[in-house]
Amino acid sequence: MFWLLPLLAVCRFSVGSYALQTEEECYGGIFKLPFDKVSAMFTGKLFFTPTNPRGPRKLVMENKEVKDPRYRSSYFIVSLLDVRESDEGIFSIKRDDHTESNIFKLKVLDCSDKESRTYGERYSTSFSTRVNFLEFTPLHSLDQPRILWNRTDPQASRGGRGKVDYNVWEMMKVTQADNGYYNFRKKDNTMVSRKKLTVTEYTESYEKLVNENLRITFALEPALCTVSFTPWSEIEPILVMKAGRLMVDSHDWGTEDDLFSGRIRMLTSVVPRLGLEIDHLKVSDAGHFEVRDLNDNLALVVKLKVKESAPQLIYIVIGVGAVFVVVACWCCARRCCCCCKKSSSKRNSSVPQTAAAPAVYHDDASQPSRPNYSTPLYVPTYTYEPTRPLTAREPESISLEPPVPASGGPAAAPSVSLGSDCLSSDPELRFELKGLSFASAPPLSSDSTHCDVYTSDKLNFI
Repeated sequence: MFWLLPLLAVCRFSVGSYALQTEEECYGGIFKLPFDKVSAMFTGKLFFTPTNPRGPRKLVMENKEVKDPRYRSSYFIVSLLDVRESDEGIFSIKRDDHTESNIFKLKVLDCSDKESRTYGERYSTSFSTRVNFLEFTPLHSLDQPRILWNRTDPQASRGGRGKVDYNVWEMMKVTQADNGYYNFRKKDNTMVSRKKLTVTEYTESYEKLVNENLRITFALEPALCTVSFTPWSEIEPILVMKAGRLMVDSHDWGTEDDLFSGRIRMLTSVVPRLGLEIDHLKVSDAGHFEVRDLNDNLALVVKLKVKESAPQLIYIVIGVGAVFVVVACWCCARRCCCCCKKSSSKRNSSVPQTAAAPAVYHDDASQPSRPNYSTPLYVPTYTYEPTRPLTAREPESISLEPPVPASGGPAAAPSVSLGSDCLSSDPELRFELKGLSFASAPPLSSDSTHCDVYTSDKLNFI
């Protein structure tokens, strides 16, 4: 394993020797060549090979003398003025011993301010008072800049695009032809600021059903635009309108059943704007429309999707399903209510009822006697046999207390008293007087939970 270390070191040195250092500079800036690579005192030859686009190698400096006017040598520093895209490439040197080597490569950066507009909109931007002229470089031809405005030579910008008013550059109704870089420079060609403008088209999307209509409108005169249509299943566009005239009679449309024959018309109510309407759409009408001006600048894209109409049977099934769901929910809710009521009644029945208070009857001579039908009244019958004469001084007392049994003798049957338990199993109610005894009729049921206590003043004998 240790024998691999020297090999790795050799490989690392070889790769590092061929890995060029990359230097970066913004477009329009001033690039100073690295002093440790090359200086103004270099006596050999300095070459440059462009890579974007790739071109032939050219001599930049030889024996301390600059050969390209865009390079400047001062104070031991070599500088490249007004860096452009074509300055991106590799720098190499050839020494006095005729050995050559690549020393570094330059990458040009786009440091411009990005601006975007939509077709037909207005674009304006302000600039500094140091700016002497405005230069425009189209995106499709970066090597062909042109002057749009010059402060010292107003004739240079006459008839050009846009205008300047109080250090504000303004353009009306921009199109894709205005896409590019706007370079604001000083009199010595030094870059002050740079703007990149991108103009895009309007985009609209529609989703229609079969037999519906589609209307296309745009703020562009019909005579100044063309309309094409590309179905989703095809690539080549088909011309629908050119310079304000529908191509219905064109042989490109084939038979009358093809495309929009008999279904497309121009709208006169939106003149001078573009207006088209297509009736009774079909599934084959799905695709995208493109509206372009006479300079082939794309102004509007309309994307269309056409779907089949849903059959009536689907709506019927959906309606029946909805009714079924509603009825099922109603039945479930009703069943839940019934179950709740039953459980509530069961809980109420399981709670023990509070024992009723004992009924007390008062037989008073001052109150009229009337039957009470809530609880049966048992009136006892008895015979009175005094054992000795009664006098007014010794009234016979009547006691309702049960007789006390003799000690050791059998206990007498307990009789119902005012404090007896209502649930007593005593078979009958008994009244006792001193020397008298009488029994009431047995109650109708021994299971009765009511205790009847009968009090009467008639039993108090004078």
